[in-house]
Amino acid sequence: MESSPSLVTLMVSAVLLLVLHQNEPALAADGCPTPGFTAARTFQAGSYPFFVAVGELNSDGKLDLVTANEYSDNVSVLLGRGDGTFQTAVNYNSGRYPQFVAIGDFNGDGKSDLAVANTGSYPNFTDGSVSILLGNGDGTFQKAVNYDAGPYPASVAAGDFDGDRAVSSGEVTPDAPVGR
Repeated sequence: MESSPSLVTLMVSAVLLLVLHQNEPALAADGCPTPGFTAARTFQAGSYPFFVAVGELNSDGKLDLVTANEYSDNVSVLLGRGDGTFQTAVNYNSGRYPQFVAIGDFNGDGKSDLAVANTGSYPNFTDGSVSILLGNGDGTFQKAVNYDAGPYPASVAAGDFDGDRAVSSGEVTPDAPVGR
């Protein structure tokens, strides 16, 4: 199945427009800045990119992108060049039907890691999982470790959920929120 660029095009365009390519504000008659936009750019990712996360993956001070690719069961990492363009995507396997990805330092080593919510196999989605890909600090990642998450984990987030000053991942299922 071919990749559907519509969602990743929208998300990448939004990131580029709002973060990377802000035009100098011109003031309208009412004194408010007039919005300005640059042309949309597209970048290849895996098959059916469902979600895009933005963060710093290789400590170069430039924003990078990660897409959760539902039909190719992987995530794509696109390292930013700092000029609104990205290097060619590098794909990493995840669990079955990944739909969401979060960036955080999950093992406390100071390097960005990935947490991926995988909804599981059609039609029952009972084999949902969360994949953790530990970062190497240079924008590359180790092989995914998958953790059972029950039926259809619908999202994943990174934050200090237990107040221990360490980033944790959390997922949300249709039945109840569960922390990892």
